[in-house]
Amino acid sequence: MPDCLLLSAFAIDTCEQFVTELRSVHGAAATVYGREVTGAVEPAIRKAIRVVASPATRDRVLQRLLDQKSAIEEHFGLRLGEPEEPQFLRYEAGDHFVAHQDGNTPLVFDNSRFRKISVIIFLNAQSEYATPGTYSGGSLVFHGNYPDPDLRAPVATLPGTLVAFRSETTHEVTPVTHGERYTVVSWYTLKQESRAGHPDSSPCPDTQIVVISRPQMAASALLARIIDFVRSLGIEVTEAEMHRATLVPGIDIQRGGLVVEEKRMCKPADLLHEAAHIALQSAIERCALDGTIASSPAEEMAAIAWTWAAATHLQIDPGEVFHDEVISGNGPTLLENFSGGHYVGVPMLQYWGMTRERSGSTDVVEPYPHMTRWTRDG
Repeated sequence: MPDCLLLSAFAIDTCEQFVTELRSVHGAAATVYGREVTGAVEPAIRKAIRVVASPATRDRVLQRLLDQKSAIEEHFGLRLGEPEEPQFLRYEAGDHFVAHQDGNTPLVFDNSRFRKISVIIFLNAQSEYATPGTYSGGSLVFHGNYPDPDLRAPVATLPGTLVAFRSETTHEVTPVTHGERYTVVSWYTLKQESRAGHPDSSPCPDTQIVVISRPQMAASALLARIIDFVRSLGIEVTEAEMHRATLVPGIDIQRGGLVVEEKRMCKPADLLHEAAHIALQSAIERCALDGTIASSPAEEMAAIAWTWAAATHLQIDPGEVFHDEVISGNGPTLLENFSGGHYVGVPMLQYWGMTRERSGSTDVVEPYPHMTRWTRDG
C-alpha cells in the first residue's frame, strides 16, 4: 500500500453531530480539476455533492487540521503550510470518484498542482449491510505506483479517522451502493508556498534550506552542457529571472522555448525533461507553447523515455535526472526500472520514427536508448 498516515481526528459523537448538520443542508455538484484552470462538473469522473458547513463546523475542522499538522509533517518529512479550505462532501448512492491524483503532478494545471499532502476525514461508518446511518461501497482505494498501477488497496476506516497521504498518490472512491457517505477533504502545500500556490524564491520546493551537495561550479558546468545540447536541437534556451510560478522550479516554457533561472532549479538535469516536451511537438505546434504543456499520459511517458535517452547520450548520472522531486515523485521508481532495462514510452518514440525498440540479434539500427533523431519532425 502507498505510504499513508492514519490519525484520530474527532470522537464518534462529534462526527454524528457533523453528519446531522451536513445531511440537512443543500449543496452543489463537486468539481474536478486538470487541464482547465477552473473546476468543471464531470459526473463521469467525480459525482458527489459539496455541501456548505456552518462557520463553527468549518472552524472546528480547520483547527483540527492545524493541530494534526506537526504529526503529518513528521511522518512525511515535510514542512507544511496551512491547510486549504476544507470541503465537506456527501456521496449518495451511485456517487463515485474515479482513480485520480490530487496534485504534485504535471497533468494538473491549476494551483492544485502545488499540493503535497491530501487528507480525508471520515464522518460515518461503512457497512457491508444496509444499516441506518452507514453506507455501503464508497471505499477509498489506493492504486499502486508504477510499475504496478493496477495494484489496489482499500483503506478500512472508522468514523473520526483522518487519512493523510501524498497528493500524487493515485486513489479512487468506489461507487456508493447504499446510504450516504460523509467526508471532509483538505490539502497542504509546502510551508514556503503560499496558499495561492506561488512558490517563494527558494530554489527547491521540498526544502526550506537548500544544501548544495557538490560545488556550484560543477552544477553550472552541467547546466551549460545541457543548454548547449538543447540549443543544438533548435530549441531556444534563455537564462533569465522567473516572473511567474512554474511547475518545475527555475524552468519556464515561453513561446516554444525554455527560460531557466539556475538559482531556483532543483537540479540542472530537470531541464532535459522540459526540453523533451518541446522536442516531441511538431515545429508548427512549438511556437504556441507557453507555460505548462498539456500532454496526454502517453506523451508524458514518451517524454520520460526521451529524457533517459538524452541523459545516456550526454553521459549524465541518471540519478541527476530521475530524482525524488520529478515525475510526481516517481523519479526513483523510474530510475530503478530504466536502469534495469525496463523502459516505458519507447513505443511512442518508435511510432514517430525517433528510435527503435530492440527486436533481436539481427538489428541493423542501434536500438533505444540510441535515438535516430531528437525532434519529432527531424
